[in-house]
Amino acid sequence: MKFLYLLIFISHLAIAQQNQSISWGSPSSNEWNDIKTVISQVKLEDHKEFTEIVAKVDISISKNTVVEKITKVLYFPDIGAIQNNGIDRVPFNNELDKIKFISITTINKNGEEKYFSKEDLKINDSNSYNTFSSMKNAVFSYPGLTVQSFVILSYVITKNIEHRESDWSREAYPQTYYPRENYSIKIHWQENMAIQWHNTSTFVECLESNNSIKCHGKKIPKALSDDTFFWADQLNSLQIGQHKSWNETISHVLEKFQKSQIDLPVIDSFTKKLVSNKNNMEEKISAIQRFVSQEVQYISLSEHGNAFTPHAVSRTLEKRMGDCKDKSALLFSMLTSIGLKPYPVLVVTDREKITNNLQPSMNLFDHMIICFDAVKKNYCIDATNSYSDWKYISPGIQGKVALPLIAGSSLINIPSSTYFYTLTTHSDFTFLKDGRQTEFQKREYIDEYASRYRSFFAVKSAKEINDWLLDNYHENVANKPKPEFTIDGISDVDKKIIVTSKAEFEPFVDVEADLDYIESDAWILSELGGALIPNKVYEYNTKGLKVSSTITFDISRNWTIKILPATTNLIHKYGSMTRTIRKINSGKAEVVTQLEIPKKLIPFNEIENFNSFIKLLKQESSISFYGEKLELKGSSEPPPV
Repeated sequence: MKFLYLLIFISHLAIAQQNQSISWGSPSSNEWNDIKTVISQVKLEDHKEFTEIVAKVDISISKNTVVEKITKVLYFPDIGAIQNNGIDRVPFNNELDKIKFISITTINKNGEEKYFSKEDLKINDSNSYNTFSSMKNAVFSYPGLTVQSFVILSYVITKNIEHRESDWSREAYPQTYYPRENYSIKIHWQENMAIQWHNTSTFVECLESNNSIKCHGKKIPKALSDDTFFWADQLNSLQIGQHKSWNETISHVLEKFQKSQIDLPVIDSFTKKLVSNKNNMEEKISAIQRFVSQEVQYISLSEHGNAFTPHAVSRTLEKRMGDCKDKSALLFSMLTSIGLKPYPVLVVTDREKITNNLQPSMNLFDHMIICFDAVKKNYCIDATNSYSDWKYISPGIQGKVALPLIAGSSLINIPSSTYFYTLTTHSDFTFLKDGRQTEFQKREYIDEYASRYRSFFAVKSAKEINDWLLDNYHENVANKPKPEFTIDGISDVDKKIIVTSKAEFEPFVDVEADLDYIESDAWILSELGGALIPNKVYEYNTKGLKVSSTITFDISRNWTIKILPATTNLIHKYGSMTRTIRKINSGKAEVVTQLEIPKKLIPFNEIENFNSFIKLLKQESSISFYGEKLELKGSSEPPPV
């Protein structure tokens, strides 16, 4: 009971502390009248979709604080706009920022005003798994929204930059996922300050004068969306910040990182015991990676001065918990203990284009990994991924923008595998005397592909795994049999995921006639289906696909092979598919197909051509052969195989 009371007390304390960051005010009469004048001049017939009528940002920068005032006038023409945009949020640092809400007001089409009740404000964490952030979200819904309503949102956020772990920076996107009628942003800083800025947007014009920047834009169309893309890669922006170079960013982060490297004899002693029975460097690295990724629990610990500063590695080891930078710092110290020279790397998990990031800043990054040279290669370990081996880069960060924390470094893309999806399949089909067919299949998912399946299967029960495999089989191979499955490699990150199945088909061919047979290479067909690019607007980074398929057909109990499947040697700039045929005996043949589609950036104007290539490969994946009815004399036994 005491524990329950303690939890309730802590919960109420957290709410009280959060509310101390929030205050409430009201607009001046002049400001309110100006906004209502703007609303009165809006021609509703010109706005058929959710639109930001006014977007105004004023930023004042001093030595210790940054004050931002944001004013928005939003128009909701229909129910869809209300459902999709009726909830909003303001991100803030709960320890260092203060928000003053001036107006969260709805004006309906009859001119009636509805005001937000401060009791309805919610405070949520902004963290997601494997990223670090000390930010919270003040979440609210616009009150009393009805069709053809306007919303006036106005607030001031005061940021304490004197005690911030990171530099101050701001990235503003004049274009967003809805149209904007009037957009303006004004930044002013004290005379003795050096502020850097870059404008890559064509939708606003910016002028600098007297320690200020003023940018304006009108009738900015909404940005086009797509199936798979990153907003930050496609939308140009206005970037403002304090750092003059990436070296300055590196220096600041390394200073924070080094604070974690204390009590190292404790780490050294633990590490030596952990690897004491390992015979070589590879085995030692494997033991360390498995310990940090699997036995140190991931938990977000970015508050209280630890947004960019990892906790002491001895603390992380003792408590067996930490976020990505805590786990990375521990991994760093343990790898150092076995004689390697690791270095931390900052990662942006939602960006792939280096050219869009012109302003150096710590705030660009939300993840950390550790890289090092060993056994004549460079390796990078994501300590938050407990399903991948250290010999390949974690699937979720391949290709992402990153900054090695080495003096003189600049932004890079984390290397990506040429073939992300690597799979080998072996299938044996045997036609029995009565026309039934037995099937044995073995699939081997390798490296990153194995990691994907390992993370998927690891959280499922044996029954759930079997049910999923059955559904997957019915979807891709045949829907009538009920095969028996075995699966290996789920618990070993350095192993392949191996799925085997045995199935039997009821008779579906006439054993008294010749055999005219067509069979799809089911798993190649399945992988090619996933290779089609869904994008219609933006370029697409394919991940790379490599499948080696071997299928053996044994029809010797009833037929002799007269016509073999066609060989294939299809080579294209996007990839290749080759097929070779080996006749084992008169009634048995082996078909080997090699499919390779390397990782490639496909420009949006080539997507149709790429998809046509994939569709052609799907057509060519079918296998056909002709068997002549076997006449046996004096024996009911099948011919020798």
